[in-house]
Amino acid sequence: MKTGHEMDPDQWTTLKWLRILVLVLTVTMIGGFLIIVLLFILRFQSLGRPTVPLPAQITLAPGHEAAGFVQGGRYFYVITHRDTILVYEGGTGTLVQEISVVAADEARPGG
Repeated sequence: MKTGHEMDPDQWTTLKWLRILVLVLTVTMIGGFLIIVLLFILRFQSLGRPTVPLPAQITLAPGHEAAGFVQGGRYFYVITHRDTILVYEGGTGTLVQEISVVAADEARPGG
């Protein structure tokens, strides 16, 4: 007669596999968590460093008021309330180009 604590050999084999699977899952989850933490640390270290050297002061063209600012490559861009984009060179801050923005429906003939 079997009591509640006795197990068949098949049940022991199943229990051993279950323990191995739980161990593998635990190690995988801990490893994945550590990788995510490492990626966050590496990503946040690169934030805060300007990609373009900026001058101490930017002088906008007369009549323009800044609405937005974007950095990229060798240039930085100031978007104004007058629907223009002012392109400045990185370290010097000299105005390189002024681009007038026209909405797509306004640009089409008859639009």
